[in-house]
Amino acid sequence: MLKKLIFTGSTLLLLTACNNSEQSTNNSGTVQPTKEEVNMEAGKVEESPTSEKSADITKVTMSLQDAANIFQESYPEAAIHSVDLDTSFGKYEYEVTGQDASKEYELTIDAETKKVLKEETDTETEREGTLDFSIIIEPSAAIKSASSVRETNELLPESWSLDEENGIHIYTVNFEKGGSEVEVEVNAESGEILNVEIDD
Repeated sequence: MLKKLIFTGSTLLLLTACNNSEQSTNNSGTVQPTKEEVNMEAGKVEESPTSEKSADITKVTMSLQDAANIFQESYPEAAIHSVDLDTSFGKYEYEVTGQDASKEYELTIDAETKKVLKEETDTETEREGTLDFSIIIEPSAAIKSASSVRETNELLPESWSLDEENGIHIYTVNFEKGGSEVEVEVNAESGEILNVEIDD
């Protein structure tokens, strides 16, 4: 009688284990997909957006002069009047704008690959100041100067723009962390702080 009970108990345990194993598959016998799903048509793995690496402006290796040169190769007769470095979908891009006698041009360049991503032309133009790259400090120097401002403590530089206003070359460096944003204007020739704006 004891042997029969032991045998019956072992049989129940075996059936339970098999049943648990079957629960990991669906009715068709295929394993349910995990959080990382494979897109067979695209031939690639689709990862969660949370796995995307955050961009770091200090890691951008493409220089301001590189961006200007690429623009001049496309539009040799145009004068550059603004340059921006900002993120798009977690990657940094340069946006260079310039104009000739009749048109305005805007070029978007991947700051990692130096590939031209987009070109735009506008026939309606307003005459704007021209950038003189021979007297402009490097963006890294402008970021360093802007980072010395007390209001930017513990904030991270996210983007910058370079323009000419009333004969003065100006870097505008944007800092952000959480819900705090600070915009610092820096003289692009001397590195002097011109203005600080805070948006909490």
